[in-house]
Amino acid sequence: MKREAAGAGSKKSKTSANTGKDQLLAPDDGEPLSTNIALDCALSGDVERLTQCFENSKDPYYTLINDMITKRGEVDGKTALDWAVVLGRVDVVTLLVKKDPGIINEVNDKGYSALHYACAWGRADCAKVLIDGGADRSLKTTNHELPIDIASRYGHIECADLLCLVEAKSDLKDSVLNTKAILASNSKIFSADEKITITTSVKAQLDWMDATPNATRQEYVCQKTEFDGLVSEIISSKAISASVTKVASNQKISSNAKQKV
Repeated sequence: MKREAAGAGSKKSKTSANTGKDQLLAPDDGEPLSTNIALDCALSGDVERLTQCFENSKDPYYTLINDMITKRGEVDGKTALDWAVVLGRVDVVTLLVKKDPGIINEVNDKGYSALHYACAWGRADCAKVLIDGGADRSLKTTNHELPIDIASRYGHIECADLLCLVEAKSDLKDSVLNTKAILASNSKIFSADEKITITTSVKAQLDWMDATPNATRQEYVCQKTEFDGLVSEIISSKAISASVTKVASNQKISSNAKQKV
């Protein structure tokens, strides 16, 4: 939600002798305001100044900062978040993602998101912040490249490994939640023993994921293989109708939207 201006007369303007264009003036000293303080802070890594813009109601940029963080450069098409990622300004990336999570999945005219830039420049630490904030790993550029494709093309192994890890974790979670949804939608067709087996397996996997936040990709893959092998035979033996399967699928999609990795 955009903030309302502090009051009438809080911003002044003058014509720049160099450009002939009106510039915003700070209400206290009459100095020209930056055309994009968010970009300036991203380039310099000045997270303290950027924080003031968001949190100090008397700051001259307080009512402008929300628009500035979504503004793209006329030449390079990058936002402040994009530049912070490119330069590896993790603190700035973290602050921008916290203040406006909606900017994470915005793309330029070539389809590049902030996560694509992180993978292109090998900024694995920034990529993790973006992923934790809800970055969409399935977004493709106009050249049909996923973030992991970009990481692989430029040889940024750490970024590629991070995305593979996240994908393995997501696959396990999807499998568990989908199984849970199928059981909930078809409880009458399972025997008591089958319900116990499925319920116990689902709980065991969810507990394992909570207790093992730093698991490796291989561990997630092994857990999924073991889990699928245990429950798939039970589920596949039942005549589950297409409409019921669709319900389970919709519940899984809803869960994914609420629980981003």
